Amino acid sequence: MPTLGAFADITKDYGQASFTLTPPTSDIAGAFSYVSDHPEVISVSGRTATIVGAGAGTITATQAADGNCASASRIAQVLVNKVAPTINWPAIIKNYNAPPFMLTPPITNSTGAVTLFRSTSRALTVSGSVATIVVGPVSTYAVEAFLAGTNIWSSTSSSAGMHDLGWENMNGNSVIAPASDTGNTAQAGCVRTLP
Repeated sequence: MPTLGAFADITKDYGQASFTLTPPTSDIAGAFSYVSDHPEVISVSGRTATIVGAGAGTITATQAADGNCASASRIAQVLVNKVAPTINWPAIIKNYNAPPFMLTPPITNSTGAVTLFRSTSRALTVSGSVATIVVGPVSTYAVEAFLAGTNIWSSTSSSAGMHDLGWENMNGNSVIAPASDTGNTAQAGCVRTLP
């Protein structure tokens, strides 16, 4: 039986390019073949490995018998991480006494479901995806959209902080300012209601 060196474990992020597997070192010349036990995570063709989805699995490298030496195998652990989606939420401009309006989900490359809800503020309420501006003194608040995780996109986090854009005279308008991308949380910024 040949003496095989280590077959290095593999850690990648979803979306990374295909790559070439490096075989274990060996003291014989037999050719190596490779098999993935989770082809829905990582597939193998020849020595080329292709990331298919996020998750864990193994790749087995088997060296063929050569002369008086039997075949031998080594196993590498594989981990493919989910990735954070990109999020863009355009500005929303409403008059301070506008009727309730529908919130449009942010633009994202994730297929995760969007959940909209209000921050802790007396200036805005949100029921489902309907927002209502509360007329009153100037106040700031943010509208956040959280994306559920999928098999490739990471789930959302509720830890994103709020913008505080302050007070501004906008000729009778309340403004939900341009979005900020904070990883998995889309913030539509702050709204300023005018006295």
